[in-house]
Amino acid sequence: MKIQFQFDPEKTVQAAAFLIKLNQPEPMNYMGLLKMLYIADRHALELMDWPITGDKYFSLQYGPVLSGVLDMAKEKRVRDSIVRKTSCQNPLVVWRRHIARVDKDAQERKYTLVLVSDPGTELLCEEEERILKEVYQKFGHLDPFKVVEWTHDLPEWRNPGKSRLEIDIEELLRYLHKTDDEIMDISNSIDCNRQIDEVLAGCV
Repeated sequence: MKIQFQFDPEKTVQAAAFLIKLNQPEPMNYMGLLKMLYIADRHALELMDWPITGDKYFSLQYGPVLSGVLDMAKEKRVRDSIVRKTSCQNPLVVWRRHIARVDKDAQERKYTLVLVSDPGTELLCEEEERILKEVYQKFGHLDPFKVVEWTHDLPEWRNPGKSRLEIDIEELLRYLHKTDDEIMDISNSIDCNRQIDEVLAGCV
């Protein structure tokens, strides 16, 4: 069975806001945010066997991205199929409540993101906050397109041209040196969490 985590929009917005706050008073370049959230998710998978966002990953021309985050940053609707069933709100509504986009030059992809209201960090554990801080310290002050070049060297990225290619989670886990048993444990945990979410969603 294909491995796929469930996207947690509320937690993802908290992670995005966490990085934006580290960058204040300057606004955050949206490309930089996309890259750092992917790198943080990847690092969390490596250290904790679980990502921060649960988002779906794709290879795009400008490197690997988180599909749901990309949609929200572009103010597009996130596909329901990737969202946790216990998430009670439209992901885009949650994003807009806390994060706003400022268009400087759309054709040059010079969007910036600013914090409208602080969503807090209650859904982030200490280890996740530490990972986000470390990623920001390494990449936050670089030109976003330098970070794009860095992500092009990641083994899971494939050049899709002007299209996009889904990044297989099991393949990514193997690049992170996870054993077959570890991958099976992760897959079983995803199934267990999904079943619990379905029960809780049915009780709402």
